[in-house]
Amino acid sequence: EKVQITASLQGLAPGLHAINIHENGNVECADGSCTGASWNPQDRPHGGPNSLKKHIGDLGNVTANDSGAVEDTFKDQYIALRDGKNMFNVAGRSIVVRQGADDFTTQSDDGGAGKILAYGTIK
Repeated sequence: EKVQITASLQGLAPGLHAINIHENGNVECADGSCTGASWNPQDRPHGGPNSLKKHIGDLGNVTANDSGAVEDTFKDQYIALRDGKNMFNVAGRSIVVRQGADDFTTQSDDGGAGKILAYGTIK
C-alpha cells in the first residue's frame, strides 16, 4: 500500500521544487548539510518518483504557486513509517525541499535542484 505525503509549504519562489528523503534525521544545522545524502539504501542511480531504479529518497517535485505556497498530496509505494515487506521505514530520517526542480537524471545528491531551503525530521 502506498504512503500518502502531504506538503504544505510557504515562502518558496514560484515554480518546481525537489522534495527528497535524506539519510539523517539530524536537523541541528543552519544549511541542511546535517541531513546527509539522499537516502539510497539499495545503491541505485538517482531517478524520478516513477523510475524503476531510483534512490528511495527520490520523491519528485512539488509546485509553488505565484504566492510561493505549496499544497500538494502525493503517494509513494516504497516508503513506510514502520518496517514491512518491500517497504523502507523513513521514520527518524529527514525530508528536504530544494531551491529548484529535480531533473531526475543528474547523478548528484541534489538531482540538479540546488541548495536545501527547508528540512525537518520525519516522525
